[in-house]
Amino acid sequence: MLKKAAIIILTVSHLMFLITGCASAKEMVKDKVKKNETEKLPEGQAANLTIQAASEVKVNATVTLTASAYKADTTSIKANPAWSVSDTNIARLNKNKGAEVTLTGVAPGMAYITAEQNEASAQTVVQVKAAP
Repeated sequence: MLKKAAIIILTVSHLMFLITGCASAKEMVKDKVKKNETEKLPEGQAANLTIQAASEVKVNATVTLTASAYKADTTSIKANPAWSVSDTNIARLNKNKGAEVTLTGVAPGMAYITAEQNEASAQTVVQVKAAP
């Protein structure tokens, strides 16, 4: 009986430790959220970007890449990122700013396309294939 009582006390002690630990972790998360709320980006600045694009294009063909921008709370905002491509010998962009750009395949290979707006960035890869 004494053994069972000791196990129960030990189990209750562990349970209290876990509950206290969870409460502390919960407070830490609350503090982090509160800190993030006070350090919000200026109005209209993107916290996240996404790129919609085809994964491949033929040489001398084009594909459209579209960026979407979101605030930290996932509210959609106007996308107007700066675009760049890793190798202009493989693929070229028709412009380097805007929500939508056109990519033209130049030579077979992999092109890494980056969109950046404020502190947010997104990257996609487009494979340029030889034309038939």
